[in-house]
Amino acid sequence: MKIVIIRHADPDYPNNTLTKLGFKEAEMLGKKYSSKDFDYFYCSSLPRAMLTCEAINKGKKPVEYCDWLQEVYFRINIDGQEQGNFDYDPEFFLTHKEYLDVDKYMSLPPFKGTQLEARYVEMCEKFDEVLAKHGYVRDGYVYKEVKPNDDTLVFVCHYGMMCFLVSHLINLPYNLLSQYICPMPSALTMLYSFKRNNKIMFRINCIGDRSHLGRKANISVNSYLDKNDRVKF
Repeated sequence: MKIVIIRHADPDYPNNTLTKLGFKEAEMLGKKYSSKDFDYFYCSSLPRAMLTCEAINKGKKPVEYCDWLQEVYFRINIDGQEQGNFDYDPEFFLTHKEYLDVDKYMSLPPFKGTQLEARYVEMCEKFDEVLAKHGYVRDGYVYKEVKPNDDTLVFVCHYGMMCFLVSHLINLPYNLLSQYICPMPSALTMLYSFKRNNKIMFRINCIGDRSHLGRKANISVNSYLDKNDRVKF
């Protein structure tokens, strides 16, 4: 199985759509990839993701629109300061090693009892339901291959949700991924199932690929962040 996670194209947040650049990014994404490259589509029910998905699929295959794939953005309190869940003090989780434990970190403040924790639990359940439907059943940290296949599942969503999904698949704390990777709009992240000792793990093939944009893909992360609100991923 192959899992493809696509971040929506450049967003126009005030008007709940894509920018002119975003529509162009989505168009170029659709030129490189089409429904023939993918087997199943799951998409956030927010317009910026739906418009990106439509540019790829072009109405050729059914799309399941999922509220649980909507963006995850919450304010959380760290050491008495409210911060966005994408924009922590970079030293906080490295000087508090308990937050590097994938089994414990969500049960600790600032996550425990928050909407962020609730959304993460919901995502894990819903995501695993989808994978089970396609023949891969969660078993602890790995998956059981109940129905082997070469299907490609596409999830069109958002930066934070992409970090959620990858976090669950590779068993790394979400807060690390949200701090150390930065797939920009229309970026594609891909994981493959890998069988070892009759157990399935997912391995990352690429993160944040924007080769569909050609030379425009080379915009630096700093340039992008400097012209955008850092918390609005």
